Amino acid sequence: MKRTIAVFALAFVLILSACGQGAGADGEGDIIVIGERFFVNQVVEIVMNANQYTGRTIQFEGIFRAINNAQTGDNHFFVMRFTQGCCGIEMIGLEVLMEDRTPIDDDAWVEVTGILEIIDGLPMLRVTAIIEMDERGAEFVS
Repeated sequence: MKRTIAVFALAFVLILSACGQGAGADGEGDIIVIGERFFVNQVVEIVMNANQYTGRTIQFEGIFRAINNAQTGDNHFFVMRFTQGCCGIEMIGLEVLMEDRTPIDDDAWVEVTGILEIIDGLPMLRVTAIIEMDERGAEFVS
């Protein structure tokens, strides 16, 4: 039992240190890279504590997806992956805000870099760079 708790505590510390790497006292610092191994935990940490990450540069890879809001007709863009949720397969990632929609096809694998903002209470990534990748990472993460 003690070994299980110790392993869990170590994993939690690694996740938090990976999310906050390079952060200075003023919250500025290096790019936060969301890795494949702890993708779900890192995204959940950033979303749940978005105020602590606002203004920080975040980078990760995932599937580019445009989703149309049927009520408004607006397209919303996401970079995400899939995970097993309570009710089946779910998407996890961030909505991305792009000044100019580059010609990226749905389901393209991209690396996105941007600044985290909170808009209407939701964390969103204002894109500073988005690159379509030839090699895909893990589409399903845990």
